[in-house]
Order: sequence, then C-alpha cells, then structure tokens
Amino acid sequence: MDAATRALVFSRWLELGRLRDAEALLLQEAAAVPRAEQAQHWFRLALGHGERQAADEWRRLLLAVIERYPDLPQADKVRFLLANA
Repeated sequence: MDAATRALVFSRWLELGRLRDAEALLLQEAAAVPRAEQAQHWFRLALGHGERQAADEWRRLLLAVIERYPDLPQADKVRFLLANA
C-alpha cells in the first residue's frame, strides 16, 4: 500500500473508532513513512483513545510518542498533555 493510501486508511479507521486496526497499520508502516509523519499518526491515535475515555491506552500511546520521537514537536505536545492531565 502506498503512503497516501495508508494515510487515508489510517484516518478512516480513526473516524470509525477502529483504533486497534489503526495501530496495527502504524506498526506496519514504520520504515515507509517519515518520522514526523509517524509521530503525528501516533499522537492522533492517542487522542482517539482519549476521546473514547480509554485512559490507559491514551497514556500508553502518549508515552510511546515520547519514547520513539523525543526530539519532535509531537513529543512536546505529549509532555504538555501529560503535565496537565
């Protein structure tokens, strides 16, 4: 699957609440997508869990963003969210 199609599928799965499927797609795409885009996708997935009141998954995914992408702006957003949660 090309990057554009993958991004569309990911977004659609988020909209439908298919967060496990969206996460599985992210795990498959790691080498094919620029780091900043990967970080944004993981951040959006975490927010999706937050919207569904899945606090444990929300926190797990936010911490994963910090661990995987500590130097990117998304990690700063995560730190802010966690500090103010």
